[in-house]
Amino acid sequence: MSPKITSIALGSVLLALFLSTFAEAQIIPTQAAQIECEFQPYLDQLNLLQSSPNTTSTNIISETAENELKIRKELLKIIVDCAIKEAALLQVKIGGVSFRDENTKNIQFYLVGELDRTLSFYRLQKSRIERVDLQSSKDLAKIIRDWRKDFSVPITDEAISFLIWIANQDLFKTAEKRFSQFSQVVINLKLTEDKDILTLLQKSKSNIEQAENANREAGFSFKSRGGTPTPLLIKTSLEHLSETYKNFFDLNEMIKTKILSY
Repeated sequence: MSPKITSIALGSVLLALFLSTFAEAQIIPTQAAQIECEFQPYLDQLNLLQSSPNTTSTNIISETAENELKIRKELLKIIVDCAIKEAALLQVKIGGVSFRDENTKNIQFYLVGELDRTLSFYRLQKSRIERVDLQSSKDLAKIIRDWRKDFSVPITDEAISFLIWIANQDLFKTAEKRFSQFSQVVINLKLTEDKDILTLLQKSKSNIEQAENANREAGFSFKSRGGTPTPLLIKTSLEHLSETYKNFFDLNEMIKTKILSY
């Protein structure tokens, strides 16, 4: 397992800090943000420490607890710093885009605000790390893990979906433009009576409409809780768009064949 995890699954590491033994926790990379954080050496140290044979020596027990607390504190610092970087990166990316559409501006404002709330939470937890003892370090890890699972991860996923959705908008404009071009070619070449060509043209129009409908729903879904999840709507819109370009390819081949047969 690599000591550097890209798009780190902080929640699983926090689970390891909360549990009495590390054996139950696994690191599962997610697609949260392009952030690299190095914490594997500390996890290895914690695992080694907790797997050491039990002893009745008071001095050894005290030293072990002290070392464990030191490792847990370092892990908490790295985890919180990573979470801060992750949220700050998304906030900058989303806040740095200009929009004319009022609805899109509202979504942007909402997500920037929620990411700001995320940053405030993590900065507050970071200020508490130096004051924790062994038990409260586990309690703090649980607080961060639970909050991240219930609030931070959903907002992060929503922010990433928004960036993907924004990047996709030009694809729909291009598809509309291509459809208009094909329609004009069909008219200019007097192919409006060709049933196969008209069927393909109609299919491409239908796919564009379905793609745009799903894309529009995705835009409205960002601030809603419930209904169709935004990533699924984005996926649906892109699948219909993909079908549209397949129709365009077939249309192009069919029109070329017709021209060569003249």
